[in-house]
Amino acid sequence: MPARPHRQASGAASLQQFVLLLTGIGTGPAGASSWATGPPGVADLRLTRKMYPFKYPFPPSEVVEFFRSYYGPTNRAFAALAPDRQAALRSDLERLWSEHNQASDGGTELKGEYLEVAAIRA
Repeated sequence: MPARPHRQASGAASLQQFVLLLTGIGTGPAGASSWATGPPGVADLRLTRKMYPFKYPFPPSEVVEFFRSYYGPTNRAFAALAPDRQAALRSDLERLWSEHNQASDGGTELKGEYLEVAAIRA
């Protein structure tokens, strides 16, 4: 298998996967709340962006199946869709994992960004 060109890990894949899952089941950020001074009942709120290294010994298509089988939010998103929409979501997720894949050995490797939230009650 030819080596893949190196790509810069951005963490965008994690966010994009989350958005694909939400839009796939008809949910979106419209329900998100915002506060001018922070959430009610919270004295201190710390948000820290962090990177998580995803590394799997199998190709992106199998990573999608792994998440579909063993990761609750992905499993529920697929379960909520009709078969044709499941196929479309699978295709979108496979494309996403493939576009961000940095592995050159037939596996899947990328860094995904997540948000660590620490809140202290008021």
